[in-house]
Amino acid sequence: MEMLVVIAVIGILTAIGFVSLDNYRAILRIREAQTQFSQDLEKTRQLSRRLSVNLTVKVNTTTNIYEMYALKSDGTKDTSLPSIGPFSLPVGTQFSSAPSLDPTFRGPFGRVQAISPCYAVKISNRAPYAEITLLGVTGIVVSRPIKKTGVPCA
Repeated sequence: MEMLVVIAVIGILTAIGFVSLDNYRAILRIREAQTQFSQDLEKTRQLSRRLSVNLTVKVNTTTNIYEMYALKSDGTKDTSLPSIGPFSLPVGTQFSSAPSLDPTFRGPFGRVQAISPCYAVKISNRAPYAEITLLGVTGIVVSRPIKKTGVPCA
């Protein structure tokens, strides 16, 4: 009888530990996606400032692929200028929110055309998400803490 109680207690503790470990791994993946995208946005901002070019951030929320590149006057991608990407988010993560207008870092100061665009990354079918925002016209990249409830970029 004592052996059954010990086995039951071990089973309960293992189940609790597994759920906690699973939640921890999900948060780590969200942080990884947030860090990757934030660093790429900051690289784009710095490249725009250094080379005095306008670089647009294009995010495809269905494929979770993003790219930063210069545009020609007709609105097509300028392949003669440097670009960053295309990149995809880490496996299992996705964009849950992206601005309707693609922000553009304008050289030589790296100012942003759209005011405070916000992106949110999450794991599919999970509540936690993380936000990445470009603040004001200066386009400073800010990574917000992970939130477990609420509407992303609200």
